[in-house]
Amino acid sequence: MITLAHPWLLSAIPLLFLLWLSFARLLRSRAQQETNLALLHPQTELLIELMGERSAKRTQPWLLLCGCSVLLVALAQPRWINSSELAAHQGRDMMLALDVSGSMRALDFVGGDGEAMSRLSMLKQVVAEFLAKREGDRVGIIVFGDDAYTLAPLTSDLNVLTQMLNNIDNGIAGEKTALGSAIALGVKRLAYRPSNSRTLIVFSDGSNTTGTEPLVALERAKQENVRIYTVAVGREGKVAFPRGTLDSPMFTEMRIDKSLLRHLAKATNGKFYHAEATTDFTQIFTEIDQRSTSSTTAPQMYQYRDLYQIPLAVGLALLLWQHWRSSRSVFP
Repeated sequence: MITLAHPWLLSAIPLLFLLWLSFARLLRSRAQQETNLALLHPQTELLIELMGERSAKRTQPWLLLCGCSVLLVALAQPRWINSSELAAHQGRDMMLALDVSGSMRALDFVGGDGEAMSRLSMLKQVVAEFLAKREGDRVGIIVFGDDAYTLAPLTSDLNVLTQMLNNIDNGIAGEKTALGSAIALGVKRLAYRPSNSRTLIVFSDGSNTTGTEPLVALERAKQENVRIYTVAVGREGKVAFPRGTLDSPMFTEMRIDKSLLRHLAKATNGKFYHAEATTDFTQIFTEIDQRSTSSTTAPQMYQYRDLYQIPLAVGLALLLWQHWRSSRSVFP
């Protein structure tokens, strides 16, 4: 199907012809006045005849008018549109809220090489593996510390999200934990999506210490029908905490507000999880997949192919032809 991106430009085409008719009428009036004031000359009749031919050629520039009209068509940007609608598929719209506060530096996970890993490093690794298994889902990422920020809105380009994960580091959003702000931002990002596929997964290792009150954000999530899954990351009690490159880790008492995380999940028909080891994440993501799957239909997709080059070439050719004809006209 052919359509125009700017169809209102075609309204200028009739104006071109109206302007030309007015201009041609003015030229005929001036030619009549010149004829009436002409001086006697031995070849008066020949001069009048030549002047009439010259006026006729000047007053009928059809090539010029057609060329300008076709250029206006090119400016209206004609294009060919192919539309298609994807079939319903099993998928969901999912926001991941990642805690990047200072406490996520705690070294209570073990990597594949047996080395101690921070909570955030392990979280980045398992989230990257989670994204690699998505098919038909739209995923976005929120990071939160002193405040909550959208690292990436909902997108189906999960390769870009995986690359963005590499740029996340401790403290990029501050040292505190704005858990309520993260939930409020996640709900805002999901509010315009179909209500049966809104999922927010919150990963945190602490309690709310700044920002929006979590219970206030919870009410908003319930109104928008957003299902919240909360994942407590790390172990409670004394855990190793890095002090510097040359100093050995110190053991610090860490507390996770599991009661709050559990309440946030239960109130929205989600579920609370506690990940104390790497294998826990695999089980958690598998269960979330089973619980949150919904049938959604992708929006209608359009493919555009510009066709303005054709009228542009035709319009320029007509204008060059008009110029060539004018340059070959010789009058005495």
